[in-house]
Amino acid sequence: MLTLETSPYFRDLDWDKLKSFYYVAKVGNISHAAGFFNLNQSSFSRDISGLEKHLGYPLFIRRRNGVTLNRKGVELLEIVEPIFIGMKEFTSRGYVTLDQRQKRKIRIAMSRVLAAYIFNDFILDYNRDRTDIVFEVIGVDGAIDVVLQDVDIAIQPHDPMIEKVNCGVVQEPFFTLEKKLYASREYLKKYGEPQTVDDLRSQHFVRSLRSELYSLDVMQKNIHLKSRGGGVRNVVYESDCLECLVEAAKQGKGIMGAYDQMTILKNSGLKNIMPYYSFQKSHQCFVYPGYHKEDQDILGLKEYLRKRVKVFEGGDIKGYV
Repeated sequence: MLTLETSPYFRDLDWDKLKSFYYVAKVGNISHAAGFFNLNQSSFSRDISGLEKHLGYPLFIRRRNGVTLNRKGVELLEIVEPIFIGMKEFTSRGYVTLDQRQKRKIRIAMSRVLAAYIFNDFILDYNRDRTDIVFEVIGVDGAIDVVLQDVDIAIQPHDPMIEKVNCGVVQEPFFTLEKKLYASREYLKKYGEPQTVDDLRSQHFVRSLRSELYSLDVMQKNIHLKSRGGGVRNVVYESDCLECLVEAAKQGKGIMGAYDQMTILKNSGLKNIMPYYSFQKSHQCFVYPGYHKEDQDILGLKEYLRKRVKVFEGGDIKGYV
């Protein structure tokens, strides 16, 4: 006869509280974790406090800007995470019913800029032949946890810590973006076309307010555009909207920095100045849960996108460590 576990610590364990613990541990912030479920912070706080009381020891170190796991919390996460990964794998394939039949649904996440101005066209082209798949393309700001955020694929910058932080997650080198400078012919006629980095110090710039793919922050640091007061010299226009920045550059306000693979730039009429200079590189990875390693739908999409992005790099995929 099967002997059931009689220890009250296990028998009376609230598994919903373990789910709350998992999300808080991964996000590092109770209010952010509660946002995944559209719940309030106090509900999640009660779950964590209740779990700690039940187990008899604290799991987190509380700080003003969030929480971090203590030693017992790390031990518990090592036990809980494989369970959640396993359940995610068990329920991983999403389907929708269209035209009276089920179709595979693939959720793919990346930055809003990559989604709108590079990969959306590729995915739409692929979908013309693979009509059995329904794609959900998600534009997000910040790093993506493919398991926590329930996506099948993420395209995002290389993160050397991702395999340590995310159990069973694969990230493969995919392609490299190189930031270039663009200006309108009207602007270049008025101010002259710079030929060297030193020439840029007397130019005008339009700049992003957001830490996105098209910001100029790294470039400005490299060419010492910062003033003694800490501000940025020669910036005549700023926006958190890429379309606004492109329009400002088209109207001759100043030079902008952006990755030249973006379709919005190819259609803008702006000229790539100093084309042999690369002011910033962004190594992008193809990231997916390990249980998709043998998934033919995921692998087929990856190979198709790999062929399309090879065009960006002169016919070769640039690997990196």
